[in-house]
Amino acid sequence: MSRNLHFRTSLDRDVYQIIKSIEATHHGAEPFKQSVPAIYEAIKRSNSSLSRQKKRTLEDAIDRALQIRKQERQQDESGDSEAAIDEAEPPKVTENQFLLNRQLTKLWKMDQNSRASGEQPAAKKRRAQADGDDNDRSKAKTQQRSSRYIVEQPGQPEPFAGYRKVYLELLRYAWAFLRGSGLFSSKTKRLTQGILLSGPLGVGKKTLVRITAARIGVPIVSLARCFQDPERIEKSLSEAFDTAMSLAPSIIFIEQIDRSYNFANQMARIRNSVGQEGRVLVLATTSRAADVDPAILRFGLISESMQMRIPDCAARRDILRALTKNMALADEVDLDEIAKSTHGYVGSDLAEIAARSTSNLLMRMADAADPGHVMLSEHLDFGVHADFFTKSIPHFTPSLRQEGFTVIPSVTWDQVGALDKARKQLQTSIIGPIKNPELYQNFGVNRPAGVLLWGPPGCGKTLIAQAVANEAQASFILIDGPELLNKYVGESERAVRELFQRARSSTPCILFFDEIDSIVPPRNNSSTDSGARVVNALLAELDGVKDRTGIYVIGTTNRPEMIDEAMLRPGRLSVQLLVDLPTPSERVDILRAIYRTRHKNAPDETLERLAAVALDARCTNFSGADLSGLHTKAAEHALEEWVAAGGGGPQVIAEKDWEYALANTSASVKDIASYKLRAAEFV
Repeated sequence: MSRNLHFRTSLDRDVYQIIKSIEATHHGAEPFKQSVPAIYEAIKRSNSSLSRQKKRTLEDAIDRALQIRKQERQQDESGDSEAAIDEAEPPKVTENQFLLNRQLTKLWKMDQNSRASGEQPAAKKRRAQADGDDNDRSKAKTQQRSSRYIVEQPGQPEPFAGYRKVYLELLRYAWAFLRGSGLFSSKTKRLTQGILLSGPLGVGKKTLVRITAARIGVPIVSLARCFQDPERIEKSLSEAFDTAMSLAPSIIFIEQIDRSYNFANQMARIRNSVGQEGRVLVLATTSRAADVDPAILRFGLISESMQMRIPDCAARRDILRALTKNMALADEVDLDEIAKSTHGYVGSDLAEIAARSTSNLLMRMADAADPGHVMLSEHLDFGVHADFFTKSIPHFTPSLRQEGFTVIPSVTWDQVGALDKARKQLQTSIIGPIKNPELYQNFGVNRPAGVLLWGPPGCGKTLIAQAVANEAQASFILIDGPELLNKYVGESERAVRELFQRARSSTPCILFFDEIDSIVPPRNNSSTDSGARVVNALLAELDGVKDRTGIYVIGTTNRPEMIDEAMLRPGRLSVQLLVDLPTPSERVDILRAIYRTRHKNAPDETLERLAAVALDARCTNFSGADLSGLHTKAAEHALEEWVAAGGGGPQVIAEKDWEYALANTSASVKDIASYKLRAAEFV
C-alpha cells in the first residue's frame, strides 16, 4: 500500500481547494484535464492571490495537490471496484471433482458452528454483516482520529540545558498563569494567554514546551494532526480546544504556527474563559516569525514572544554535557574544545554528533580481530574518546548551513597580509564591540556599525571580511543579490526581513553583501521596482526599526557611486574604507602571506627571497589577486620542469620559475586613474 500523502505548506492546501472548486464547477462535455499546466493556467487567469506566486513554487504545490487528490480518488474507488468485480464475475463452476466435496464440507462446518452457538445461518449472516459495518465504521473513526489532536500527559521533569534564561522566563510565566490563578482577580484579564517561541529549526522549542509542562504538571493538547485534513480543520480545532478547556489547567501546543490556518475564533473562546476557574495557555512555535498570520497576533491572543537563539559556545558546552551525561567519556575529552569547533550547531545537531561518536566506538569494536570476543571482554575500554567526536564533525553538515549560514571562515590576518589601516578601523568598528561590548557601551558606542569596503577588484575586500569574522568568532552570512531580488510585490521585502531575523537568532553576526551595488542601486536609476523595494527594506532594518544589537553589516563594491546615497548616511554604511592597490612594501607582505599559506613550514630564507620578486618593476600595480596568480604560474612552471626531469631534484619554486611567471603575468586592473579620481571625490 502506498503511503498517505499530506500537505507540506499552506500553499498546498490553498491549491487543493482550488482544484476541488474547479472539479465542482466544471460542466464541459469533456472532463477537465487534471495536469499541472492546466491548473497553473486556470489559477493565472483567476483573480486569486496565488497568481502572484513564483511559477516554480506554484507548479510544485499544484503537483503535490494533484497527487493527494489522485490518492483520495483511488481510495474512494477501491471499495466500490471490489464490490463491482464480485457482482460482475460470479463464481465459475469448474470440473474439479473435489470442488463439491469442499463446498459440502464447508457447509457442514458452518452448520455445526451455528448449532453450537445457538444461531441460525441467517442470523449469523446478519451478524457478520453487522460486524462488517462495525469494521467499516471503525476504519472511518481511525481515519478521523488520525487528523485529531493529541493529548500528552506531563512526564518526568528534566533539566533543559543551554537556554536557562528562556526556560526560567517561560516557566515563571506559565506557572503564574496556570497555577497561580487564585492570585489573579477579574482585573487581570489582560494577562496574555499565548506565547510565541521563535527560533531556528532544531534549537529545542518542542522540548522546551514539554519540559515546562512536566515541571508545572499540566497536560499538553497538541494540534499537530488537526491541520492534516483540510475538510475537518474547524471541527478538529474545536474538539481540541474543548478538550484543553476540560483538562484545564492545560497547554495547547501549536507547532510551526506559520504553516497553520487562522484559528483566531478558537483563541477568542479561550480568552473569554479567563474568568473561569481553569486556564488554558497557548504555546506556539515557529522558525519563521515573519510568516505568522498577523490576525493571530493582532488581537493580543499571542502577544508575548520569546526567542531561542542559536546557542553560543557556553550554551553548546552545557548541551553537550547534558547529552553525554550517561556516556563513558575518556579523560582526554574536552567538551569546551568540542563546543568551540561546533559554531552554528543547534541542539539537534549536537545530539547527532553525540550519537555518531557512539557509533564510532561501536565501529572500532567491530574492527577488532575477534568482535565476538571483544563484545564479551570485561577488560575492553568502552570510553568514548575525543577523536570519535573530531572525526564526526567534519563529515556532518549542520541544519542551519542550508539556510544561508556558513561556518566561521578560517581566514586569518596572517593570510591576508598588509592592509594595516583597514584592520585597525575594523578592530574599532566591529571586532572590538563583539569581543568587549561592555567597554564600548561605557563610552556610548552601542550601535552596530556598517562598513563599506570599496576599491579596485582583487585587492582583498572579501578576505578582509572573512578575517574579521574569524577574529571576532561571529556568525557569517554571505548574501548574493539574486536571492533578495524578486519581481513579485512584497517578496523582496520579505526576504530582507527573513535575512535579518536569521541574523538576530545567531548574534553576534556579520552580514556580508558582496558586490552590494547590485543590491542597492540608486532608486531614481533602478531599472526595476524590486530594486527600490530592497533599498527601502534594508534602510528600515539598518535604521533599527527592530533591534539590531549584535548585527554588523559589511558590503563590498568596485563602484561606490552606484550605491544609493541613503545607504551611506550615518548609522548605516557610515564607515567607508578604500582598499587600494598595495604599495611596494605591501606587495612583499602579501606575497609572503600567500607563500606561507600554500607552503607549510616555509623556510625563512625562502620568504626573504620573495622580496626581490614582489619589488620587481613588472609587479607595479599588481593587486593581491595578481600576486596570487603570479605564485600559481611560478608553481605550475616548477612542476612541469620537475616532471620533465624525470622526477629528480628538489620540489621547490626556483628563481627561474619566478622569472617565467613575471614574464607571463600582467596587472589585471587597467583603469587605475578612475579609482584615484573616485577616491578624491568619494572619501
